[in-house]
Amino acid sequence: MKANIIFVTDDRDTKSKGDIVGFSLNKGAVHRWLLTSHERAAIIQAYREMAGLSDIDGDGVIKETGESRMAVDDNDVQKVQATLANWGNPFSSSETDEICHLASGKTAPKNIECDLLTAYDRGNEAMEIFVQRRLVKAEVPFYDRIPKMRLSTFASLSLSTVKICGKEVVLKADRDLFARLIVTAQTREIDLR
Repeated sequence: MKANIIFVTDDRDTKSKGDIVGFSLNKGAVHRWLLTSHERAAIIQAYREMAGLSDIDGDGVIKETGESRMAVDDNDVQKVQATLANWGNPFSSSETDEICHLASGKTAPKNIECDLLTAYDRGNEAMEIFVQRRLVKAEVPFYDRIPKMRLSTFASLSLSTVKICGKEVVLKADRDLFARLIVTAQTREIDLR
């Protein structure tokens, strides 16, 4: 009886250019490629040993642990630290316990601070009410509209309100408005300034 010898090789030796993606649409060819990958890897390893190449010569070095890669990573970390130092460290212990927006540095007013700090608890309360009223007691039909909580966040700091006909209207940034103005200006004589 013929003994099967299995060579234990490195996973890199089984890889080929492009790997199995785009290799072939023929099922038989792909099947043969898969069945013979360990044999091809063993042949590659034998050629390396015959040539005197080994993992000590740098063949087994992982790219992420190489000196040049580590130097690049250290440099990137120093850049991030310098940027945070220029912005001011929001995580350092400050004299006040105010909530600060990371990007803008603005502090939250009391109403926004209250909403941000109690959002999780208010969400849990709303979930409990939902379960009790719709699932347990069936007071409200399950698919009825769920009211929004309308909690204030840092986004509500930048909202502008204008009175129109005695009503306060929130101005929203419309990205399409300028595009519409440009198209209109092309057909009519309008000075966009």
